[in-house]
Amino acid sequence: MTAKLPKMSAAVVSVFCLSVSAYAALAGPEHTFVGGDREPQTLAERYCTNVADKAADLRMAMQLRQLNELSEDVDKRAASLERKLVELKEWVQKRDEFVRRGTDALVKIFATMRPDSASQQLIAVDERTAAAILMKLKPRKASSILNEMDPERAARLAATIAGAARIGKGGKI
Repeated sequence: MTAKLPKMSAAVVSVFCLSVSAYAALAGPEHTFVGGDREPQTLAERYCTNVADKAADLRMAMQLRQLNELSEDVDKRAASLERKLVELKEWVQKRDEFVRRGTDALVKIFATMRPDSASQQLIAVDERTAAAILMKLKPRKASSILNEMDPERAARLAATIAGAARIGKGGKI
């Protein structure tokens, strides 16, 4: 007669088998299963013997699944870091382009202009170009040009210049 036993998880089977072994040890030497030359005596001992390999396989499969999940998480994080690195490189390129906009010839032209005329010309160009030109001028000339501008526009240009200057020193913000 073969008893049909319910399916259980590896943890439940392990706990059950440990409790059966502990009970058998407390019951006395006639009920203990030492292994090797002696056959299991009780239904519980036979069950534990039959499912021991399956329980070990289940534990191994569970650990493998956990390792795969961790590996996928590491891969996702590495991909995220790669995306951020690409984004950072693009930003550095944009910054370099920003600095190159203020070519030396253009800077010389603005350096020789009167501050009120230069400010009117810089208002007409985009802010990045204006800030790049002002960065390359001598501080005294740049300040007199900013003094002639609308305060709001001058403040935006100053903020742009300050941001570029912070990044320019050591590459850190």
